[in-house]
Amino acid sequence: MPPEVVSEIASLGGWLLRQLIGRGMQASSRSRAQTFDAEWQPMPDVPALPPPPWAAPGVAVEPEGYQPMPQAPVMLRAQAPADPPAQAPAPAPVQGPAATPATAADSYSAEMDDPAVACINCTRRHLWEMRSAAADALAAVQAGAVDEARRQVLRVAGEALVLERYDWTQEKFSRARPRDLQAIGAVVPAVQGIAQTLPTGPKTLVLAWSSLDEAMRFARSANPTPRDQAEIADRLDGAGAAISHCESEEVRDLPSDQQALVEDMLPVLREVRHQFVQHLHGRAQMTKTQLADAEQALHTAALALQPTPTAEQLQRLVADTTAAEKAFKQALFQPAKGVA
Repeated sequence: MPPEVVSEIASLGGWLLRQLIGRGMQASSRSRAQTFDAEWQPMPDVPALPPPPWAAPGVAVEPEGYQPMPQAPVMLRAQAPADPPAQAPAPAPVQGPAATPATAADSYSAEMDDPAVACINCTRRHLWEMRSAAADALAAVQAGAVDEARRQVLRVAGEALVLERYDWTQEKFSRARPRDLQAIGAVVPAVQGIAQTLPTGPKTLVLAWSSLDEAMRFARSANPTPRDQAEIADRLDGAGAAISHCESEEVRDLPSDQQALVEDMLPVLREVRHQFVQHLHGRAQMTKTQLADAEQALHTAALALQPTPTAEQLQRLVADTTAAEKAFKQALFQPAKGVA
């Protein structure tokens, strides 16, 4: 078949695929989410996710108060250079014949490293957010804005939990280059300590909200790619699992007043989880507006159970998050000899 015919067929096939992906997009009149009024296409099923590290037996998830961060063991293991494991290539974004590769300007996932590798850019972003939110929480409590302080502490906890849950997996660690492993390893104990000891409501509820909060970062992409969609799907699945664990296990160990609050919230939490399941199975698409609504519902629930921090706790938290970011930068920019 002549090359020009093959090229025309490929161009037509790309155009048709774009039309299928764009089908169903519609305008939304909702004022609080005018920028999220487009629908994305069904996302592929994702494999079952491992239980979060803080859910392991013996790990305290509801301490009496925030303590200095324990030096948790570093969950990294440097490996000798080896041939990378065989794996299927990442799906290419659906583009027209003359389209250019996605950039960070229009796709949030384009800013990330290889999705199969522990992401140095993701670690940097979460550390930024944690340090900034801790400082904002301290300023708020000093100004008497207690509700804002509680909201910012919830942000610190959420950033730490999603970093552990989605970016710092043993599988991703095993594929990272030594220099990145060294930089991440410098902050793993600090972030683990914050995630485990910072007082919050149920950690599973915080993780469910922060999973959707991060999913919205991908959904806000100007031109979401299949990789953006896959990252959203991963976080929808993780949020659904966290809600399920909160309902079946964690709620039983809460004080009676918090237990009553969670039970009042269960109808909303179950409806949100049902939306995730329907979407992941391709039965009913979630729009960006629906995802934003679900994120807001979970944020409201998590914030209702967030304790009020003291100025002393926040001063310690600011020091801890600042030190963690500094250690990360020092290890990244000044790696040990022989580490590349």
